[in-house]
Amino acid sequence: VAETVKPKTTAPSADHANKSNETTRQPKKKPTSTSGGGDSARNASYDYLIKLLLVGDSGVGKSCFLLRFTDDSFTRSFITTIGIDFKIKTVQLAGKRIKLQIWDTAGQERFRTITTSYFRSAMGIFILYDVTHEDSFLNVQKRWLANMEGHVMENCVKMIVGCKIDAPERVVETERGRALADELRLPFLECSPKNGLHVSEAALTLTKHVLYKQDPMTFKSFFKELHLGDYGYDKVDDREAAAHSNRSNSCSLSTSCFSLLVYLLPALA
Repeated sequence: VAETVKPKTTAPSADHANKSNETTRQPKKKPTSTSGGGDSARNASYDYLIKLLLVGDSGVGKSCFLLRFTDDSFTRSFITTIGIDFKIKTVQLAGKRIKLQIWDTAGQERFRTITTSYFRSAMGIFILYDVTHEDSFLNVQKRWLANMEGHVMENCVKMIVGCKIDAPERVVETERGRALADELRLPFLECSPKNGLHVSEAALTLTKHVLYKQDPMTFKSFFKELHLGDYGYDKVDDREAAAHSNRSNSCSLSTSCFSLLVYLLPALA
């Protein structure tokens, strides 16, 4: 009679059991939260959201400026912007994460209504012209700045930017662009979206101006190189300082009243 032999089962070793117990005892890792500015922005990936707008005649280089700044790339093909387009880029300034939402508008007259509607929400506006095209420079004041009247926010910052300085056939000299900007008390720079010269500098300059206008008490000490007093921002700074002083005085008065009440309570009892 053949005997049925049952297979032997070996008990797990002590080392194996200890490893299993260690695995089950490991606590689950908590997901890391991204720091933000304040409790409401605790899970946000930025401290400030800045909305910028690009305007100017058709073909001055608005789309190429945007592409160079956000993607660090350039295309020679000219594709007319239909209506409006936008890109997003996050930068680090003064220890804060700044999310830039940059809108590229069409320069043709038939899109004027669409472009004007975006003026109202813009915190900063680039007014671009082509240094090889005289009319685009003349339209900075005659057309674009004139169209903004009554359509932009009170603290909206405007900046004049000359494009295509890499081109040999320049007709608008740097001095003319700077003179216009000085007359209007606006920041000014020239750049080349083709080779990237001064593009980031121009974008960050406007961003710094906007941050200062939005929160002067926070950013005043960080952007001294911009000489912000030359642009009439001292009035904004004075208003903010006065508001801060009023809040401090109100707080001090409340504290004094509370102290007096605590002092008189035992006598009243």
